[in-house]
Amino acid sequence: MSDRIVYLKLAERKPAVVASAAPAITVGRRYQLHPDDSVEELHGICGGQDYCTQHGRILPLSAGPEARHCYVWDVDEELTSEDLRLHSAEGEAAILTTTSNIITSQFVLTHGTLSEPQIIDQETTPQLTTTAGFDFVFSTQLPSVRLGVLSLVETQRFALLKNGERFPLLDSGEGQPILYLPDAGESKEVLTPILDTGAGMDSIRHKHTITLSQPIPALLAGSEIETLTVLEQYTSFFMQREIPFSQENIWTPVSAPIAWGWSMRVARRHDGDWCIVRQKLLMPTVGHNGLEMPAWEGNQLVR
Repeated sequence: MSDRIVYLKLAERKPAVVASAAPAITVGRRYQLHPDDSVEELHGICGGQDYCTQHGRILPLSAGPEARHCYVWDVDEELTSEDLRLHSAEGEAAILTTTSNIITSQFVLTHGTLSEPQIIDQETTPQLTTTAGFDFVFSTQLPSVRLGVLSLVETQRFALLKNGERFPLLDSGEGQPILYLPDAGESKEVLTPILDTGAGMDSIRHKHTITLSQPIPALLAGSEIETLTVLEQYTSFFMQREIPFSQENIWTPVSAPIAWGWSMRVARRHDGDWCIVRQKLLMPTVGHNGLEMPAWEGNQLVR
């Protein structure tokens, strides 16, 4: 019996089909919104922002049937339930849903402090001062990002003079927060930069501080001061923005607003030195209502 070689025809092997991953959506980046999607009243999406030292405004989406640009600044259940259709500057299409791949950052306030207020420089120009401290951990998925902080303040600072008059030093008006400018120099930056980082970097542990001070003058309107009072509540917004800055990105919050403040009164002792006669401190506390975009009108706080 002769040996026979039999050739079997195998089925053609086709390459495996790999489903392409849905394009990621980057918080703070500019997208085109599908004309049929109506989101004017939704939290977490806007048409842009207009920030300067005089005002902070969140811009609405443009009206009309044409494709509109938008920025996603918070991704919550209300927004993702709309299945929004977004197109990036590169033309990639993505649908914002509860399962979307969202590129964002993580900020955790690990400890908030407010130092014991004190009066310094008693021999020259006395100043009432305190320092707020924010210990936090920050990490990001964005390629390159800047972290900064913006603070709004509701303030009343006034002196009671020996002639019985009340002399106002600062007054933002009731329920009218204004932008706090920490530096008296030429800088007009709305947000104070803290650090730059990017994806692939380790989580960063950092402490940011804000020092408050109120000079205590010898005379006001030609009269000696009986007491000086400071009543202030601050709201600090830690925010991020992609680098480089352009119209393709905006500042977005990475933490719920952080509230803190101080209520102080100082008076002169019999020996002529100033002393604190009343104090109440509100330690930095993270809010419970989620992310917010800061907005304000006007700025009367001149340092």
